[in-house]
Amino acid sequence: YIAARQLWTSNCEGDWGFHYGLEGYIWRLLESQEGRVIAKSPKHADFVFVPQCQMNMYLEEKEARYWKIYGRRLHKPHPHHTGNQLLHQGIIRHLDATYLSRNVTQVALADPAVQICLSRFPACHLLMAFSFLGRDEMPRFSSAMGRAAVFITTAGGNRWHADQSEGAARSLTTRPNTAGCSCRLHCKPKYELGPLDIVLPTQLAHNSTEKLMSTQRRQHLAVFIGSNTSC
Repeated sequence: YIAARQLWTSNCEGDWGFHYGLEGYIWRLLESQEGRVIAKSPKHADFVFVPQCQMNMYLEEKEARYWKIYGRRLHKPHPHHTGNQLLHQGIIRHLDATYLSRNVTQVALADPAVQICLSRFPACHLLMAFSFLGRDEMPRFSSAMGRAAVFITTAGGNRWHADQSEGAARSLTTRPNTAGCSCRLHCKPKYELGPLDIVLPTQLAHNSTEKLMSTQRRQHLAVFIGSNTSC
């Protein structure tokens, strides 16, 4: 069942390249399945889908901040190839605290279909899609949506076991897991996946021809995974 359809606004229709379109792909796929796999009532649904487009919001905000910082400088990095972790992390924290934790959460939790689903948990779960972002990058939102939330994402992590206690479940997005790390860079906090979270492969477009795939004069084959908006 699809809930809170008003969350899919005109900003969500912006095309930033296929690499960042997971939210839109899932939204259009589900919309095209009305009357097939979409339940007629949230009372009978296994999942209630909550649309949102954090990646579009992220890219719009990043581009705006980029031009504000670099302005008309002659020599400046590409807006999506800056390598500026402070810029990236600042925008992620901002969106987690505002767009996701306020706008999306408030609209979703006030939606009757979401309320029905939450009352039926664990028979019903909330379903959301995120391009390249995992629970560790939206801890407030993940915590606000609770244990009923299931994320479809391209960001992996360690699986959180469903048999943990309620207290452990609530700490899912507040206690990072650094077990098994081998160096300072590797020991950066990593948050775990929810028990039903779905990790998808990164989307890519690669057109092969018979000539390109010929290996007679090459010892090694390589595939470049990227686009004009890749980081």
